[in-house]
Amino acid sequence: MIVYVAGSSKQLDRVRNAMEALRELGHTVAHDWVSIVEAVGSAHPDDDSGRARFAKADLAAVAQADMLWLLYQDESVGAFWEAGYAQGRGIPVVVSGACEGNIFVANCDWNYDRDDQCLLCEFSNGGPDGSED
Repeated sequence: MIVYVAGSSKQLDRVRNAMEALRELGHTVAHDWVSIVEAVGSAHPDDDSGRARFAKADLAAVAQADMLWLLYQDESVGAFWEAGYAQGRGIPVVVSGACEGNIFVANCDWNYDRDDQCLLCEFSNGGPDGSED
């Protein structure tokens, strides 16, 4: 399965760990934006063209994903944008993290309190329905 991992640029270790865990389970990460942020030195380029380039690459990868995994964090505006884009395209969205009471998360397909729970339930058996596709 191709998975886009959406998360906060303030939590790069968390996002990197999720991406590595997915790869270990045989999934494909749609876009390793963490490596790009680390190479560039910031998730927020100073110029509009740089920001637009980042956003277009992220959304193009979301569009190619079979599922989006949102690593919930209150202040992750970009990740919320990506999750909404996925939902609008009919791509399933699974959320992990303390997000109780968020009205938009209530619209997501699956919701878990912790990343490890999400990984075990949604990705360890090939997908939410247990299939290998």
